[in-house]
Amino acid sequence: MIASLEPLKKSFKAQMLEAREQAITASVNRLLSEKGFDAMTVDEVAAEVGIAK
Repeated sequence: MIASLEPLKKSFKAQMLEAREQAITASVNRLLSEKGFDAMTVDEVAAEVGIAK
C-alpha cells in the first residue's frame, strides 16, 4: 500500500491560504458578473477581500 503524500489535516497556514484564495475567487467572480472584465480593477478585488494588491 502506498502512503498518501498529502497530510490528513492541513496546516493552519495552508488552511488560511486556501481561504484567502477562495475569497479572492469569489470576489472576482462577483465583480465580473456585475461589472464585466473591462470595468473591474485589481484594486476593487483587493479592497473587497481586505488584502493589499
